[in-house]
Amino acid sequence: MRERILIAGTPTKAPATSAFQGWEHQETTEAYIGGIVKAGGVPLMAPILSDLTAVKEQLDGIDGLLIPGGADINPLRYHAIADPLCHPWNDKLDAYETALVKEATVRHIPIFGICRGMQLINVVFGGTLWQDWRLRDPQGMDHAHLDDPTQPFHRVYFPESSFLRGLFPTDSVATNSLHHQLVKDVAPGFVVSATASDGAIEAIECVHEAIFAVQWHPEAMLMADNGMLPIWHYFLSECGTNRA
Repeated sequence: MRERILIAGTPTKAPATSAFQGWEHQETTEAYIGGIVKAGGVPLMAPILSDLTAVKEQLDGIDGLLIPGGADINPLRYHAIADPLCHPWNDKLDAYETALVKEATVRHIPIFGICRGMQLINVVFGGTLWQDWRLRDPQGMDHAHLDDPTQPFHRVYFPESSFLRGLFPTDSVATNSLHHQLVKDVAPGFVVSATASDGAIEAIECVHEAIFAVQWHPEAMLMADNGMLPIWHYFLSECGTNRA
């Protein structure tokens, strides 16, 4: 049986032509679905719930959890005051994904975070964020390079101990860059797994659980070629090991 991967849903608004204006929609993208399918898994989308006790049932029979990209996180969750550069957040989504991550951790279900997913994981376990890259370094690299999400923009570099070092035949890879926030203080129990040339943190991993995350979007790059497929194979292998 193939690994069943739960993708946390992303809230959206109905299009202008819809009869259901004002109703929240929830979705995922073909890129996240494709990453899981190409690696041999079965993707399932989880709708965002206000009843957080139901999260436990959503995770029944699940082998892995994917926390995708999306909106900023409420700065109060990492004990900060919102800066004007911080984008709007969704408290319902923050609470839901926090509950998902905590419950998956209790069950030792592997977790893969992408972009916001990495930031959310870091915050859940006690880390903090830069609310915009300009607050870290006003003269630094602009990480919000949105021209073509399938194409690389800069390189990320792996320390010797990084899980990524074993996935690629080099100490660095070229990645896209579609975010404006960054990990600031890494959560206790996590280590840095990749950095950009300006020192920005680009990946983290947990030292005692199968939880890892990247700041770039490997699912988007997979729409152009299979260069990022090793990350997806790694995630699915961790999910398979956990189930065994």
